[in-house]
Amino acid sequence: MDGQGRPKAAPVVSLRGIEDPDGDLAEAVVAGLKEALADLSAAERRDDGRVEEATRQAVRRVVRAHLGKKPLTDVHIVRI
Repeated sequence: MDGQGRPKAAPVVSLRGIEDPDGDLAEAVVAGLKEALADLSAAERRDDGRVEEATRQAVRRVVRAHLGKKPLTDVHIVRI
């Protein structure tokens, strides 16, 4: 993300301990992340804490919908 909260690259997702041989779950997580970030206001996208929480919730929501599990989630935000 840049300093204004605009995405500069697609999110990268690592699913530790979760089998996803065809990559469908990872694709669904990325789609959920993009949607969650799009739902944030410009001011919220500049707030790392707000971005981290929205991202964490989006990942957990998608994985829970697909697998019924609540994964441990680490969020890393890179600002350029």
